[in-house]
Amino acid sequence: MQAVYDEIADWYEHEFLDSHWTRASWTDKGVRDKVGATHFPLPTLLHAFTGAGLTLDRFAEGGTPSPQVLAIRASKPVAP
Repeated sequence: MQAVYDEIADWYEHEFLDSHWTRASWTDKGVRDKVGATHFPLPTLLHAFTGAGLTLDRFAEGGTPSPQVLAIRASKPVAP
Protein backbone atom coordinates (compact mmCIF):
# COMPACT_ATOMS: atom_id res chain seq x y z
CA MET A 1 0.00 0.00 0.00
CA GLN A 2 2.87 2.39 0.77
CA ALA A 3 4.24 1.95 -2.76
CA VAL A 4 0.89 3.03 -4.23
CA TYR A 5 0.80 6.07 -1.94
CA ASP A 6 4.37 7.02 -2.92
CA GLU A 7 3.54 6.71 -6.62
CA ILE A 8 0.47 8.94 -6.25
CA ALA A 9 2.45 11.47 -4.17
CA ASP A 10 5.21 11.62 -6.82
CA TRP A 11 2.64 12.11 -9.61
CA TYR A 12 0.84 14.83 -7.65
CA GLU A 13 4.07 16.68 -6.89
CA HIS A 14 5.20 16.62 -10.53
CA GLU A 15 1.84 17.38 -12.15
CA PHE A 16 0.44 20.01 -9.77
CA LEU A 17 3.16 21.46 -7.56
CA ASP A 18 5.82 22.12 -10.23
CA SER A 19 5.67 24.65 -13.06
CA HIS A 20 6.18 22.83 -16.34
CA TRP A 21 5.38 22.74 -20.05
CA THR A 22 2.86 20.08 -21.00
CA ARG A 23 0.62 18.85 -23.79
CA ALA A 24 -1.32 16.63 -21.40
CA SER A 25 -5.01 17.49 -21.53
CA TRP A 26 -8.30 16.13 -20.25
CA THR A 27 -9.99 17.05 -23.55
CA ASP A 28 -9.16 17.09 -27.26
CA LYS A 29 -11.35 20.14 -27.92
CA GLY A 30 -8.81 22.84 -27.03
CA VAL A 31 -5.33 23.87 -28.04
CA ARG A 32 -3.45 22.51 -25.01
CA ASP A 33 -3.17 18.98 -26.44
CA LYS A 34 -2.11 20.36 -29.84
CA VAL A 35 0.42 23.11 -29.01
CA GLY A 36 0.94 22.75 -25.27
CA ALA A 37 0.71 25.08 -22.31
CA THR A 38 2.63 26.02 -19.21
CA HIS A 39 1.19 24.68 -15.98
CA PHE A 40 1.54 27.01 -12.99
CA PRO A 41 0.53 25.91 -9.48
CA LEU A 42 -2.30 28.09 -8.16
CA PRO A 43 -0.15 29.77 -5.47
CA THR A 44 2.42 30.79 -8.12
CA LEU A 45 -0.31 32.24 -10.32
CA LEU A 46 -1.98 34.18 -7.49
CA HIS A 47 1.35 35.48 -6.15
CA ALA A 48 2.06 36.95 -9.60
CA PHE A 49 -1.01 39.17 -9.17
CA THR A 50 -0.24 40.23 -5.61
CA GLY A 51 3.44 40.68 -6.46
CA ALA A 52 2.38 43.20 -9.12
CA GLY A 53 0.58 45.18 -6.42
CA LEU A 54 -2.91 44.07 -7.39
CA THR A 55 -5.73 43.28 -4.98
CA LEU A 56 -7.57 40.07 -5.80
CA ASP A 57 -11.31 40.82 -5.85
CA ARG A 58 -13.18 37.82 -7.29
CA PHE A 59 -12.65 34.36 -8.77
CA ALA A 60 -14.70 32.04 -10.99
CA GLU A 61 -14.16 28.70 -12.71
CA GLY A 62 -15.95 27.29 -15.71
CA GLY A 63 -16.05 24.05 -17.66
CA THR A 64 -17.17 20.51 -17.08
CA PRO A 65 -16.35 17.89 -16.02
CA SER A 66 -13.11 19.62 -14.97
CA PRO A 67 -12.69 23.40 -14.82
CA GLN A 68 -11.14 24.66 -18.05
CA VAL A 69 -11.17 28.38 -17.31
CA LEU A 70 -10.12 30.38 -14.27
CA ALA A 71 -11.27 33.99 -14.20
CA ILE A 72 -9.69 36.44 -11.77
CA ARG A 73 -10.80 40.01 -11.18
CA ALA A 74 -8.07 42.15 -9.67
CA SER A 75 -7.69 45.86 -9.12
CA LYS A 76 -4.82 48.25 -8.60
CA PRO A 77 -5.26 50.25 -5.38
CA VAL A 78 -5.48 54.00 -5.96
CA ALA A 79 -2.50 55.85 -4.52
CA PRO A 80 -3.47 58.34 -1.76
